[in-house]
Amino acid sequence: IILFSVAIKRFFCRALCPIGALYSLFNRASILRISVEEKTCVDCDTCAAICPMGVQIKKSPNSIDCIRCLDCVAKCPGRAVKVGIR
Repeated sequence: IILFSVAIKRFFCRALCPIGALYSLFNRASILRISVEEKTCVDCDTCAAICPMGVQIKKSPNSIDCIRCLDCVAKCPGRAVKVGIR
């Protein structure tokens, strides 16, 4: 576990944490939805770089791995990443 934690960012949270597994079950039914506006996105990949779970926001903004920390929404320079209610 220690070796994987050194090599892979947030390994324990991604692979072993029971709370992360619980989040992934509820993400499919979450009323919070993240979206990326293609018109205002400047393809900087800041959202993917700061995601603590390594989610590729532009490709799959509502991935089951997303923990809804909303760092991607706050740090997007073009304000292309939005959060809304389903």
